[in-house]
Formats: sequence, C-alpha cells, structure tokens
Amino acid sequence: MKISPPKFNSDKTCVVAAYLVQLAGGKLDMYTLIKLLYIMDREAYKRWCHAVTFDSYVSMPFGPVVSKTYDILKGEIEDPLWTEYFHERKNNTIFLKKEKPDFSLMSRAEEELAQELYETYGKLDFDRLCEITHKFAEYEDPNGSSLPISINSILNAVMVDEEQIKSAVEELHTQVCHERIFL
Repeated sequence: MKISPPKFNSDKTCVVAAYLVQLAGGKLDMYTLIKLLYIMDREAYKRWCHAVTFDSYVSMPFGPVVSKTYDILKGEIEDPLWTEYFHERKNNTIFLKKEKPDFSLMSRAEEELAQELYETYGKLDFDRLCEITHKFAEYEDPNGSSLPISINSILNAVMVDEEQIKSAVEELHTQVCHERIFL
C-alpha cells in the first residue's frame, strides 16, 4: 500500500533544528542541518516506524533533502516560529536567535537521537555527508533536478522485516486518516 505522509510539523521541525544548532554551538551550516534532519527522520522510521518532522523528501544532486524545511531555510516560505528561533542566515549559516529555546515538543528519545546523530554526522564536512547520503538505498540521482522520495522507499531501505514494514505503513495510514478527520 502506498502511503501519503502525515502532515508536516513545522513547529516541531523548528524545535528539532534549534536543538541541533544548539548542539553545534549556536550556528550550523544550512546544508548540514538539512542533511541531519533527513538522517534523523530516516533513523526514526527505522527505530520507531514514524518520522520526527514528517517533511516531504526529495533526491537532489547533493543527496536526499527535507524539502519543506529547505524551502523555509531558503526564505521561500515564511514561518513565525522559525523567525523567532533563528536569525536570518548569513552565507548559508544558520544562527540560533532564541536564548533559551523551548524543546518541549521533542520527546526524550528524539533528543537522544538528535545528540547521537550530531555526534556521528554533525561535524562532517558537506562533501562527506553527500557521499554518505548518496549511498542510501532510497536515493536516486535526479540528473540535476529533483525526484520525490516516498515514505515506502525509505521504509524499504531501513527495515528488513516485511511485517515491520506492514506495521509501519498501517500506523502511518491511521495517522493520516486521523489528521483528515480531526485536524
């Protein structure tokens, strides 16, 4: 069953991004942040059968990208919480604005995952991150453009057990139905 992604959670994504930027000392390369958020969602699907951001994913020439977050960081979409948490980027560097960000939208497990991924990937240069993410099974070279990455392809890449994939798809389908009814 092909699944539609649940609704993008911009507020939570902003908080997770702020958490990662704080781990980096208050500033972080925008493209590194985009990669970390993609890797975080990918790993969350693997561990918990659901994402953290529920962003849209695309393959771009430099690897997989969290698409809506990328649009926010490029300034193509305005979001008041992002404006509250971050200064306008300078030379593709994101600076934390908020002195004491509120991370209450993140679970303890998400905080731990963010810390783990920052330690593993956060200090790598962009070329190395591209090299790593180009090896992800769900990534397809878009030949200079972009191609959507489905949740199904991420699940198939990170889960080895067919029952686990089926369970994840059912859980995500239930969440999407819930959003359509109640939100």
